[in-house]
Amino acid sequence: MIATESDRVSRNLLQFGWIDTHLSMKSIKMIIVNEKPPDGPFEKAFIKIRAVFSEFETDLRQYRIDRGRERAIANQIFMHRPPLGYKLQKGQLIPCEKTAPIVKGIFGSYSKGKAIKAIARDCGKSPASIRYILNNPFYTNAHHLVPHDLIK
Repeated sequence: MIATESDRVSRNLLQFGWIDTHLSMKSIKMIIVNEKPPDGPFEKAFIKIRAVFSEFETDLRQYRIDRGRERAIANQIFMHRPPLGYKLQKGQLIPCEKTAPIVKGIFGSYSKGKAIKAIARDCGKSPASIRYILNNPFYTNAHHLVPHDLIK
């Protein structure tokens, strides 16, 4: 097996060790192009230390992402592309005058028993998009996230 860096094999220490062990059990040599081949115990230890730091780097990145999300939620800042029917204004979600009626229409038509394919045809969207909107917790729980509820 050939990889450019050991963190390209895995950024998880246990997984890296599992891969390394199973390859060696099958007499398959792991070649890391940009690293010195393990000739002795120091080189073997260094490969494992790199795997530890690769996992640490991934964990640290995820920790920072999670912390940023928590801060955004606490400050009621929306971090993603606004869902259909909404627009971002100064970091806050507000109903969009152009697309809010589309979402209302989708929920209204569906609640009256109209087929998803027919709703999709009427809106110029795919049936998968209509299903996504109907099943999206953002719309059904919108009163928890923003002061404006499009579907009521």
